[in-house]
Amino acid sequence: MPAQDDVRERHMAALFNLTVLPDRKRGDVDAHLHLPDGSVLDFELKSTTTGKSISTVRDFGPRHVEKWRNMHWLFGIFDDHSVNMIRCHYASPAHMQQWVDAQVDYAQPDIILGKYAPLGVTMESVHELFGDREFYTRKEAESVMKRNWSVSQYAAASDHPDGYSGTAMLEIMRARCEYVMSRGATRNNPHIEAWRIRQFPEISAEHAQTLRSLTRQFLQTAADTEQATA
Repeated sequence: MPAQDDVRERHMAALFNLTVLPDRKRGDVDAHLHLPDGSVLDFELKSTTTGKSISTVRDFGPRHVEKWRNMHWLFGIFDDHSVNMIRCHYASPAHMQQWVDAQVDYAQPDIILGKYAPLGVTMESVHELFGDREFYTRKEAESVMKRNWSVSQYAAASDHPDGYSGTAMLEIMRARCEYVMSRGATRNNPHIEAWRIRQFPEISAEHAQTLRSLTRQFLQTAADTEQATA
């Protein structure tokens, strides 16, 4: 994250009285809003300068869709080369649904292809890579899945006293194929358009209080909708 963006987003978190975990890493939730009832809302903080769209992530894919479906957003509009925020817009998950859906539609063909590609991996693939044997070792399994699996996952997949049967190794290779394909089912840094951001509710005063009022409205509307369709 560029240093200036980091400074701006820390400023936004403080202004809206949001919690930022001290050990937050790249890819983690930016900030959290703690509500009086004990629930917590996750927030994505984005900053840009006047009139510009906002970049998101380099490889937008299925894991981001899952993360962002229930995410709340704050978009800070700043002066060039400064931390002077001109205005800020709030977007609930409902506000962002259309944009997220558009990214899903773009990537969906690749996602479907990635889902079915592993079926092309057969026992012949196992034999070509490791030979036709009674079992395969943990080291060989790790050469396929690498660090994508935890110790417990490797243990759970083992079905032979000395490691993995041919059937188990086939499933491991298919899992790796699906992972590799899913990484290709991404969109490079989709931008959120400036015109779209301008349509979201603007917060220009009493920032923390106004944000909490807007989130309450969203939660109440969501609850009413769920009750009506139950």
